[in-house]
Amino acid sequence: VWAINESRKHGVPVPQVLFVGQEMINNELRDTMILEKVIDERNLSKNDIVRVLEQAGAILKRIHSVKVHGYWRLHHDNQWDFDSWIDYVKSSIKDRTEDKEALFNVDFIEEDFKFIIKCHDLFMNTYECHQPVLCHGDYTPEHWFVDENLNITGIIDFGDMQGGPVTTDFAIFKMNEPQLDIISLLRGYHGIENSLIDKDFSQQLDLHTLIILVGYLIHFVKQKNTQEINQTRDLLKEAIENLRQQYH
Repeated sequence: VWAINESRKHGVPVPQVLFVGQEMINNELRDTMILEKVIDERNLSKNDIVRVLEQAGAILKRIHSVKVHGYWRLHHDNQWDFDSWIDYVKSSIKDRTEDKEALFNVDFIEEDFKFIIKCHDLFMNTYECHQPVLCHGDYTPEHWFVDENLNITGIIDFGDMQGGPVTTDFAIFKMNEPQLDIISLLRGYHGIENSLIDKDFSQQLDLHTLIILVGYLIHFVKQKNTQEINQTRDLLKEAIENLRQQYH
């Protein structure tokens, strides 16, 4: 609810929250809410998709204009998991190290793991995020509602919202929507007239995408979700190869 309300203050089209409660889901007590109905998605042409992606990018920039006071998850006591950037990334490195056997079980080798940790170190030391922002956490088309005039009328599902660098939402988008043109999303974010994507930002995004792919792959391995394992593993291998060419 906090994320939705803060986003609304910054001009993000979000639905009204009608009810907030809790419900047992998979033996875990989870927060639930009922939102007002917004217009559902429609079939779009390629040109329509570009227009919607650019609009979504502009809206994402408004979400990211919400400054937060910590990293990763916000808890009911208004405390974030991590106060500092270094602690945030080092926690990820620690988790990856503890779970590296999960990677070895899906065709990765020690050399791959060492490179993955190298990428974490590069991301931590080269692209330090001094000011975390509100990240949606699952900013994909299934959470955008578009009306008959191709206007986005609502952004929903802030359940994975988190504090972090702006690359968070772009990296998750790249992972979940590899078939869509992220450049259109970035053009809307940076301004249509400024369509050139900064090389430094591109490298930061590549590193962050790899880091997120690793986390999701380990999660899917633990769940034994074969379909997601196969897709995420292939994307991670591609990301590793791409970054090896940049940091050989």
